[in-house]
Amino acid sequence: MNEIPARCDSCGCLSRVPALAVGKSAVCPLCRAEFVVRDLALQAKPSLKEIPVVYPVHVRTEPASGVLYGLAISAFLVPLAWLMTKALGFKPPVFTLGLPLAIALAAAGLSFGVAMVKDWSFGFRIKAILILLGLAWGLGATFYFLKAEWVEAVRRDLGLPGGPWHEFKPPEGPYKIQMPGHPRKADVELVQGWDIEAFRLADKDGASFVFAVGHGKPVAANQDAFFAAAKAGATAAANGTLIDEKVLLPLQGAPGREYVFKIGVTNRTVRVYRLGTKAIVAMAEGAFLPTDAREVKHFFNSLYLQTGR
Repeated sequence: MNEIPARCDSCGCLSRVPALAVGKSAVCPLCRAEFVVRDLALQAKPSLKEIPVVYPVHVRTEPASGVLYGLAISAFLVPLAWLMTKALGFKPPVFTLGLPLAIALAAAGLSFGVAMVKDWSFGFRIKAILILLGLAWGLGATFYFLKAEWVEAVRRDLGLPGGPWHEFKPPEGPYKIQMPGHPRKADVELVQGWDIEAFRLADKDGASFVFAVGHGKPVAANQDAFFAAAKAGATAAANGTLIDEKVLLPLQGAPGREYVFKIGVTNRTVRVYRLGTKAIVAMAEGAFLPTDAREVKHFFNSLYLQTGR
């Protein structure tokens, strides 16, 4: 095998390496520092006094980078595991598939960054990527099996994101109420079968919270028929499971009922009041908004009926 002289960049020691090692990393036999092998024949010839020291030099060869990139891509097995776990009959998670996808994207991005750092040894990069993958799998498993009541408890303490609460009055509605933002008129079916002029406020895509309020004049012969229709219509509109209902104390003299629904992992609380011939309906919905959440309490407690309208 042809050999050429190589000079260590750290201590200047001369040694011999295989000619094929040019451009690769080698370890100096004297100071143990790594250096890149350059062809000294293309540079100034070494002095005759600097007789090459014949030492065996280990040329560090790195496995294919595809191994590192393959490990980085394997982070996307986390959302796939979510889908498979749900398909096997386990209880659906509280969060949507977007969460494990975000975890996978973060882990893969960081892993690709580690793989591209050439100054680190191959073994160190493997370990770093494995640690990132372990964190991704740990977070994925934690969030999948996280109980809804735990999330709701945290949510109860942290509150909703967003700005301050504002008082809202519809143009000609007989009520006023506070919302964490400015609602817009929307085609929302709060009670199926009732003609309700509704106003809605939600975060993007309604993923975290939805608040809605409206009024109308449903046809009802008496109070019992009114609330029977309200229960049936609210249940049909929710398309979920009615888990609780109760009679409310009169609000400004108007009798009311509360209906609580579970729609998958989402909570929906609906309150209906009968103000003369009018119906006032308020609704709070969200995966992290149980009936006793402070935002839900604030929303319903801020409702004021204007009996003179």
